[in-house]
Amino acid sequence: MPYYCPEIIQCPETHIAGLELHVASETSDSWRLQKEIWEDWISRMQAMGQQPLSGSGKRYGLTYNSAPGGQFTYLAGMEVRHYATMPAGMAEKIIPAGAYARFSHRGDWKQLHCLLFDIYNKWLPDSDYHLVPVWKCGHNHCEQYAADFNWEEFSPGVDILIPVRPK
Repeated sequence: MPYYCPEIIQCPETHIAGLELHVASETSDSWRLQKEIWEDWISRMQAMGQQPLSGSGKRYGLTYNSAPGGQFTYLAGMEVRHYATMPAGMAEKIIPAGAYARFSHRGDWKQLHCLLFDIYNKWLPDSDYHLVPVWKCGHNHCEQYAADFNWEEFSPGVDILIPVRPK
């Protein structure tokens, strides 16, 4: 799917539990830090057998609390049915139901920032959609990974979900 022809999909409300990372500025180092938080999260999930958080198995990366200068918070986690059995140290977030523009990225994870730049600075201004405000949906965008996603090979790829509404 080309970057500029996303699929507009309807997503149900989704509960996410995972680990938060507070990034001081968007630099190439932020991508290394995000990879490290994923590795930490994966090792925690393996240690607990993923049973307490059973859900669809889909993994999500959420970006929120963005601020001038490139500061943001990133949550690496997975879909859960409920938070009652969430382990200590984990954060929780809800992805609200609604329309999302889905962009697929295959290839080098280090190029993901290029896709994000193009989405916000090229596709969105020229599209028939507005971005849903963060105060309304709670996040800037989310990354959706398959349950069998491999960080070392960045395979099978990632879908970027941007909350949108018609202009």
